[in-house]
Amino acid sequence: MNSKNDTNSDFVDSREIKGIVKLFLRKDGIVEQEWDETNLEIDEHQVMKTQELLGDLVGRKRVRIFVTTKDFSNMTPEGRKVAATKEANKYTIAVAVLIDSLAKKLVFNFFITLNKPILPIKGFTNKEEAIQWLMSMNASTKI
Repeated sequence: MNSKNDTNSDFVDSREIKGIVKLFLRKDGIVEQEWDETNLEIDEHQVMKTQELLGDLVGRKRVRIFVTTKDFSNMTPEGRKVAATKEANKYTIAVAVLIDSLAKKLVFNFFITLNKPILPIKGFTNKEEAIQWLMSMNASTKI
C-alpha cells in the first residue's frame, strides 16, 4: 500500500502511471487525481489509461474524483473529447477540479462549454469546498 504522504492517514491506497498520473484513494472513498507535472499534454490514450488505473484502484466501483492539475498541463482536443464520454467516466460519480489560477479557469470553462461532460463536474478554488460538494453528490446518478 502506498500513500500520498506516509504521515497522512487519509489515504488508504494509490496507483501511478509514471510520467502521466497519480491516483490516491482516501478513506472517505474520494480519489485524488494528480496529473504529473512533467506531463504537459494529456491525450486520449492517457485519459483511457487513467480510467483503467482508476478501475483497478477502486475495484470497478463508481467514486467521486478530486483533480489537481499543474500550471502548464494541457489536454489535446481528442483528450478533451474522450474525457467527456461515458466510457472515460464509467467509474466516476462526480468530478471536482481545483482551479487555482486564471489560466486553469479559462481552460476548465472551455472544456465544460465545448465538451459538455455527461456527469457533474465543477471547479473550485478551495479543496475543502470541493470535497464537501463531492460528498453531496448522489452515487446513484446514472451516466
